[in-house]
Amino acid sequence: MLVGHPSFAQGFTSVLNIAFAYAGNQAFVTVMAEMQDPSIDFMPSVFILQGFAIPMYTTVGIVVYALAGQYTTSPALGAAPIITAKIAYGLLLPTLLGTSLVFGHTSIRYMFIEWLRFMGRESEYSQNTRQTWVMWLGIGATFWTLVFLLANAIPLFHSILSVSAALFVSWFTFGISGVMWLYLNWDVQFRDWKKTCLAVLNWTIIGLTLFANGVGLWASIEQLVAAYHDPLVPVEGSFTCADNSVWG
Repeated sequence: MLVGHPSFAQGFTSVLNIAFAYAGNQAFVTVMAEMQDPSIDFMPSVFILQGFAIPMYTTVGIVVYALAGQYTTSPALGAAPIITAKIAYGLLLPTLLGTSLVFGHTSIRYMFIEWLRFMGRESEYSQNTRQTWVMWLGIGATFWTLVFLLANAIPLFHSILSVSAALFVSWFTFGISGVMWLYLNWDVQFRDWKKTCLAVLNWTIIGLTLFANGVGLWASIEQLVAAYHDPLVPVEGSFTCADNSVWG
């Protein structure tokens, strides 16, 4: 945002893309639930994860923009020569599939548990009955169908990132932590100056998250519409196999 004099919408979508880089936070609670002793094991796991993730994201971003410069596309692999890009996409596909399955499984599992609670059949969660399999497969099929339609309806990769970051990821990256802190400290949030400072910090985080929801969604849609009307951007349309990697 400090280089190139971008518009407000362009700059804000860049901020949303940074938030999307930490979208995996939504899986933290699910991973914590599977730990034998999360009070001991969770924080070391987070430190190890972020200790590798933050330097890796930073290094990759610097290298890509240093080598491609203003010709960096979204996704960035589109900036490579055609043969190199195809090889890179082939190597990336297993990782992309695995990451998608992690996010999908987390969401499907949550909906599955909530549906069992709604029906008053929580005891059947770990039982291989015909009803639980029908519910699991039905929720999974519906989820992946909606994801497929949404992903293909928005043909530009950076627009998908921006829309999802504005609507959902910003909460898991920033907002949920503030909500959880307030839930645990609601009655004592202004007990002393330390609690008051933490309360102000968490209320500020929640406010910024709400700002990202509204303004971020507007900026994402604004950028998507502008891309469709830009003659230099080769947008081939929705539900095609065309190369829609564009200059970000």
